[in-house]
Amino acid sequence: MYRLKAIISSTILRSILITILIAGLSFGVIYYVGTQIKSISQTTIVGIPQYPTRINPLWGNANSIDETLSKVIYPGLITFDRENKPVGDLADHWEISEDKKTYTVYLKPDLTWDDGHTITAEDVVFTYSITQSNEYTGREKKRFQDVQMEIVNESTVKFTLIESFAPFLESLDLGVLPKHVWGRYPISEMKNIEFNLKPVGSGSYHINDIKIENSRILQMDIEPRHKTTDRLSRITFKFYTNESEVSSAFKLGEIDTFLTYDRDLFNQFNAWENAQISQTLVCGQSLSIFFNDTRPKNHPIVASDFKDAMMATLNRPDIGITAKNFPTAQFHWAYEAKNEIPDLSKDKITEVFKQHNLDNPFVMITPDTELTKTRGYELVTLLQGQGLNVQLQVVSAEELQSNILPERKFDFLLVFQQFGHDPDQYAFWHSSQTDISKGGLNVSGYATRAMDQILEDGRNKTDQAERTDVYHKFQQMLIESRPALFLDYPILYEISRKNSPQLLTNPCIWHETDYLIDAIK
Repeated sequence: MYRLKAIISSTILRSILITILIAGLSFGVIYYVGTQIKSISQTTIVGIPQYPTRINPLWGNANSIDETLSKVIYPGLITFDRENKPVGDLADHWEISEDKKTYTVYLKPDLTWDDGHTITAEDVVFTYSITQSNEYTGREKKRFQDVQMEIVNESTVKFTLIESFAPFLESLDLGVLPKHVWGRYPISEMKNIEFNLKPVGSGSYHINDIKIENSRILQMDIEPRHKTTDRLSRITFKFYTNESEVSSAFKLGEIDTFLTYDRDLFNQFNAWENAQISQTLVCGQSLSIFFNDTRPKNHPIVASDFKDAMMATLNRPDIGITAKNFPTAQFHWAYEAKNEIPDLSKDKITEVFKQHNLDNPFVMITPDTELTKTRGYELVTLLQGQGLNVQLQVVSAEELQSNILPERKFDFLLVFQQFGHDPDQYAFWHSSQTDISKGGLNVSGYATRAMDQILEDGRNKTDQAERTDVYHKFQQMLIESRPALFLDYPILYEISRKNSPQLLTNPCIWHETDYLIDAIK
C-alpha cells in the first residue's frame, strides 16, 4: 500500500489523473517567464492571464502562477537538474541507508529566511508534518503518508520509510515554510492568512512590491535576494483576467513578453515587424493515445499489426506529428536512444486497417479541451485517410472521470499525460493499478507480470546506473507491447517585443510551472 501512496504523493499525485482527465483545461491560459534570464540586466514586464491567490507550496494550487511563484520563493530540500537528476536545494547532501528505507538529509550552512531568521531542520519537519495532519486538506496530503520524520540536530533531518522506495527523493522537492511565521496559526486557518500573499521565503528571488486592489493582486515585482550581474534585476508580473487582455496589453505596450500554447496567437504576432517569437517544448508532458488493452484477444486493437499500422500512420513529422514508442525526453538520464517506427507502406497500412475494420466505427475519446480536440480531429482524419473506420468523441472531464474511464468505454483515449522527474511509471502500467474505480491510474488496462517486475525493480533500486538499466528494459517492453502511442510534447511560444531579451533559449522545460525555477539554476 505504501508504494502506491508514495508515488501518487509526488508530482504524479498532483497531475497524473487530473492531467489525464482534464489536461488542457488550463492550456492556452498559462503563460511563462521563460527558462533563461541569466544574461539580462533590465526589468522585464510579463503578462499573466491569472491572479495569484496563494503563494504557498502546501496550498498554492489554485492556478499555475501560484505554483510557479511558490517554487521560486519556497525552495524544497532538493530540486532537479536539466537531466532530471536530483540535486540539493536547501539540502547540502543526503545519505541513504543500506536497507534503502532511511534518508538522512543535511542542510546547507548559513541558510536564512527573508527576515534574517536561520533555516533549520525544525522548519523542514514542521512543514512536511502539516501534510500528515487530519486538519490538512491540500493536494500534498499523501506525499509523506507513512513516513516518519526526525530532527537529528539543527541542520539534519531523517526520513524513515516503511519499505524501500527509490522515487522518494522527488517528495523532497516540496517547498519549506518558516515555522516562526506559520507556526503561530492552526493548520485549519493557514489557507487564508495574509502570509499566503506576503511570503517570508528563502529562495533566490523574493517579492519586492505588490499592488493590491479590492483584494486582488494586480502587479508584483520580484528580484534576486542577492544582487548579481548575471541575473535579471527585476521581474514585474502584471496580472489580467484572460489571455485576450494579455494580448491587448502587449499590443498597447504595457508588457514586454508573454508565453502561450495558442498557435493562433503565435501566427498573429509572428507577422508583426516589432515582435519576435521563440518556442520550447514542455518535455514532462506527452500527448498520448492509450489503447483499451482489456478488449478480447481477438479484438483488432489488441493485434500487434494493427498497432503498428496506427503508429506508422501517425508518424508524420512533415506536418508536425511525431510518434514515439515511449515518452521519456531525450535529455532525461533514463532515456535510451531507441525509437523503432514500423516501416509500412501506405498500401500495407490500408490493407491492415481493411482487415481489422469492424461494422461499427472505432471510438477515439478525448476531453473537451481546445488542444486535444484540435489534435484529435487531425489524427482521426489521418487514420480515416488510410481506411480506418474511426470517429472522435469529445466528452466533458466529469463524464470521462465518472463514466468512461472506470468502465473503459473507449477504443482509443487521447489525452495529455504528465510525468514526474523520476522515471517511475508504476501508476500507469502496473497491473495493480488497473481498477480505475478504486483509484487506479492504469487506464489502458495493460497487465503483464514481466512489466510488473520491471516497475517493482525500478522502485527498489537506488543506484542510478542500475535504475537506468531497469528503465531501458521498461522502454523496450513498451516498444514491444505498445499499450499506448506517444505523440507530441506541448509547444510553448514566447511572444516578446523586438530588441527585448529572448527568454526561451532551452529546447525543453519539464513542467509548466518549472520555468522560473529553471531560469535561475
